[in-house]
Amino acid sequence: MEGGYRLAYRRDGKVFREDRLRFGAEGIYLEGVALPEGFFPFVPPLLLYPKRLVPGAFWSGNARFQEQRVALAVRVEGVEGVRVPAGRFNAYRLRVAFTTERGGADVKLLYLVPGLGVVAFRAGEGLVGLVRFSAP
Repeated sequence: MEGGYRLAYRRDGKVFREDRLRFGAEGIYLEGVALPEGFFPFVPPLLLYPKRLVPGAFWSGNARFQEQRVALAVRVEGVEGVRVPAGRFNAYRLRVAFTTERGGADVKLLYLVPGLGVVAFRAGEGLVGLVRFSAP
């Protein structure tokens, strides 16, 4: 995938989801998601992270995904230290809200390290953290 990368999610040693991301002029875009059923694009791709992050920044976008309109809204809440199995990081804490026209909604806190990516996110009361990474 030229100009981008794939982010694989594993459970029990098997990939169950793969996000396809692309570097663009304004930042990193989510092109689509590969699931066991196939690849599902976002049309147009959604801006996930702008090139410049600062506390208080906000951005949003919407796209067609799997036959429905979806919306993404993100706010940078601040910078925070986070400890995960892969190490300790100073990360931007992002509040991400994802909604669909069929009534689906999800809000997550993500911990993003520029140049590395998301190192952790809050799922309910638990923290899901990066286990390992390799430098490009």
